Amino acid sequence: MLQRKIERAEIALNTGKYEEALRTYDEILKKRPDHAGFWMKRAAALVCLERDQEAIESFDRSIAIHPLDAAAWISRGVLLLEMGRGEEAAASLAKAEEIDSDHPALGNAIKRLNKPVISSVSAPKTDQDPRNSKREFLLWCDSLKQARRFDEALRAAEEGRKRWPGDLNFQNIMGAALVELGRPEEALPLFEQSLSLDPESGYAWHFHGRALMDSHRYIEALESFETALKYNPENANTWFYRSITLQTLGQIQEAETSMKEAARLDPVNVGLTASRYLAIFSDLLRRI
Repeated sequence: MLQRKIERAEIALNTGKYEEALRTYDEILKKRPDHAGFWMKRAAALVCLERDQEAIESFDRSIAIHPLDAAAWISRGVLLLEMGRGEEAAASLAKAEEIDSDHPALGNAIKRLNKPVISSVSAPKTDQDPRNSKREFLLWCDSLKQARRFDEALRAAEEGRKRWPGDLNFQNIMGAALVELGRPEEALPLFEQSLSLDPESGYAWHFHGRALMDSHRYIEALESFETALKYNPENANTWFYRSITLQTLGQIQEAETSMKEAARLDPVNVGLTASRYLAIFSDLLRRI
């Protein structure tokens, strides 16, 4: 009986039925309140439902049972960062690093923690050294995209591309912003040109796949995601979108494996991605 509930909860979580997953994990935890993994799964469902403080409490319960689980500390830290609680996030990630400095999700989490916070829309001041000013401008563009201010990121990256036409980073940020804005047909030519010049860019292959997926070109999208993972195998988001594409193509078992890998690498980020793109995710699931 309990095993069936565990399987039902896992299926619900992997297919976007987060309320059902939460209810089922609550039932399971009444029987197994000492199981750290189920508290982690419950937290993931809560993240997808945007019930962040409750998710933190679930991560805390998991950590109380298994304090040496680096993944729990990382997941907690990433969510705290998303909630704007930077000092607590830093402490959580420091604890994770103390436990397992080689954990595959730790590097990306620390990079996020160290990204500059955008508090205004003003462009960075120019610098006498053109290399420094280009770097500052690129960080500004990327930070706007990370803050989900995609229109501003697009305009800033367009300006950067005009100033430094040989730097593909600006072109890639333009393409990524267009994908996020739901304009994949405009993004594809940018990535195709970029990849013709730099065919080993995992970032460009990832967003190329996203643009193809949003254009309903799923077989080509899968090929792009596979190539992206060749160059950046620890990108949880690529595993996540690969899973959606596989589900759309009817390759359910492989899709589940891909989603599990995404969750292993970065469980909270996958939950946040799922909640942000729930409309797309649900639409794709309905086609299966």
